[in-house]
Amino acid sequence: MEICELLQLEDVVQTTKLGNHRDQYNYFVSVNKKLTDQIFMCKNIVDRLVDPPWNADPMRKSFWIHAAGGMAIERASEIALHLCKRFYPDQLDMFVYTDTLNTEEERIRVTSDGEVVERTTSVLKPTVHIRLTVAASSFPKDSRSLQLNIKTNDCTITHVV
Repeated sequence: MEICELLQLEDVVQTTKLGNHRDQYNYFVSVNKKLTDQIFMCKNIVDRLVDPPWNADPMRKSFWIHAAGGMAIERASEIALHLCKRFYPDQLDMFVYTDTLNTEEERIRVTSDGEVVERTTSVLKPTVHIRLTVAASSFPKDSRSLQLNIKTNDCTITHVV
């Protein structure tokens, strides 16, 4: 491929997710951070739900993990399974639903005469929302493993712990 052809290739510069909001009970998974760091960040939040400080809202018993895109969805399911099975066995209930998210991708290319062409396109991405709630009872369950299936538009992601 010649240099003038390479310059004309279009690539994504930045993706902006629309509708993002964050607080202490919502975590948005990133593929750019280490998985173990994200697991322990979420674990710290769940610690406050399972054993709340004296000034915490007594009605707050749930925590949401959100992810957009294939790799982030895989990470979100892995984080949720680590929390539910390894760190807090039989203490958390999990509720999962999928959705789509409208994102904007900024694309840029350079033409053969050196002109920079930028454009923004709207893209729908699959998302997953996982709610972890402190279980009402902590009776031991019979199963020694936990499986999480997440269905998106074009595939099903299955994690087993």
